[in-house]
Order: sequence, then structure tokens, then C-alpha cells
Amino acid sequence: MRAGRDCPSGAISARAGGCDPVGASDTEREPAIEVSMDHPERVASWLGQVFGGPPAYSERYGEYDRMISQHLDKALTPEQRARWVLLLARSADEVGLPADAEFRAAFTAYLEWGSRSHDDVSAHADAILARLKAGTMPCDGAWPPERVAVFERWLAAGTPT
Repeated sequence: MRAGRDCPSGAISARAGGCDPVGASDTEREPAIEVSMDHPERVASWLGQVFGGPPAYSERYGEYDRMISQHLDKALTPEQRARWVLLLARSADEVGLPADAEFRAAFTAYLEWGSRSHDDVSAHADAILARLKAGTMPCDGAWPPERVAVFERWLAAGTPT
């Protein structure tokens, strides 16, 4: 797999010859994250779908669990997560997403929520596992045993990102 070293995870657009964060200097590129060269397109498809666009991500790559599976074992630091949100917000300007305060607040809140969800789940993983095993979580129906086993293995491995 080709990887874009200078591409921040989640950049919406890619330039010829690789990814280049909008207005980023060499010192702003760190901490960089190894991502596939098609990662910007995947992120754009995902976010477009989340915000009411066509189901491009689901049709090409799979549903939510597929997206999550691609982010396991990445060991992202808090600095990398914050950088991801910042650079995605910058690239939103570049691609012409709505600039009104209400949309941008929702967009940024979604990005920040997504970047924190690992920490929240990790902090409550034992209680979540107990509820998953009891079949009382999630609210839309019990998980099959195979999916509960995946969560249990993730917890046993120390909740890697």
C-alpha cells in the first residue's frame, strides 16, 4: 500500500504528487500519520454521507463498522487527533463547504466527537462489555456473540487506538 507521510489523517483534498495540508509549514505537518493515498477521498465520502449526501462511502467501502475497523491499532496521540480536526476544518474552506456558523459548529463538533470516542469508550469499557454480554446494549438490539468477542479482545489488548 502506498502511503502519504505528509498527509494528515482526514485531509479532504489531495494535490498532485501527494497530500499537502492547506497552508501548512514543515513544522505544522507533525505529527503526521501514515495513511493510504486514497484516505482523503474516503474521508470526504464518509463526511459527505454523514452530513446528508449520497451513501458513497457505504457503497464503496462498507458501513460504520468497516470505517471503525480501519482505525483500530493506529495508536493516535491526542496531538494527532487535535491536528486532524484542525486540518479538516482548514480543508473544509478549501473545498467550499458552507461557511455559516451553524454548519461549521456542527461539522467541528462531529469531528471532535469522533476523535474523542476512543477515549470515552476506553474509560467505560468494562461497563460497556458487561452490557454487551447481557444484551442490553446497544439500544437498537443486542450484538451477535462474534462482535462482542471482538470488543472483548480489544479490551484485553489494552484498548489500542
